Amino acid sequence: MSVRRAIGFVIIACVIAGAALAPMLATHDPIASGMDMLALPSAEYWLGADDLGRDVYSRVLYGARTSLVIGFGAALVELVNALFSLLPDAPPRRDRRDVRPCVRPTWSQPCRARSRSSCRRRSPC
Repeated sequence: MSVRRAIGFVIIACVIAGAALAPMLATHDPIASGMDMLALPSAEYWLGADDLGRDVYSRVLYGARTSLVIGFGAALVELVNALFSLLPDAPPRRDRRDVRPCVRPTWSQPCRARSRSSCRRRSPC
């Protein structure tokens, strides 16, 4: 394993651990507003406070949850998309309709480049 890959793995592991342990690690409620608006980092506010008096550290921890859900959700959608894109190249079966003629015209030139009758005959869609 290369050093860069190991560093990336450690960073991702820290983000996942921080998101999973957010209720225990957070110093304040991430939604609750306070009177310390725009407070500088201190022992009470580790990363300071925003313009509404909310603790930035707690908001970062809880925000990591949303970011991870969106990131892993997008990866899952792309995985499903990749699996369905491999479906036309699967060996044909007798019990299902062949989907390759429906997909391949999108990969090749449009039908008007050939005669209309040959395009209608070849595509069962």
